[in-house]
Amino acid sequence: MWTWQKFDDDSDGITITREIATNDIGVSIEPWGTQGAGKQIMFKYSHGDIEIELTARRSPKSVTHQSEIKFGGADFPLGPICQVWFDDRKMTFIKKRPLTVVQRLAIEETFSDFLTTTFRDCSYSVPPCAEQVEFY
Repeated sequence: MWTWQKFDDDSDGITITREIATNDIGVSIEPWGTQGAGKQIMFKYSHGDIEIELTARRSPKSVTHQSEIKFGGADFPLGPICQVWFDDRKMTFIKKRPLTVVQRLAIEETFSDFLTTTFRDCSYSVPPCAEQVEFY
């Protein structure tokens, strides 16, 4: 079960609305920005002392669904198939504690659940939403 927290963050006179999803075991995921004219969405994932970043974009395998997608502005859908780049460099180089295989698999499972269920309620989300997630 995921819960959204939405709040305004004032920084140097600029107000930014932040959205953070938290689940019942204490995992927090924050969509924090886009790259490539909105074609990729970046996320911060934290749980206890684990902090990683993930970048998601629509998979080229979704091209069969392209006729169903209406592009508008910089918005870009992640689905129906979403590719995710897993960036654990912070754990490896800063915290000097690389993730175990079991931890990585648990993160992938949790993040897939988030993308396919909860993310569709975020302001960064544009239909079609992710239905299938592939990690790289």
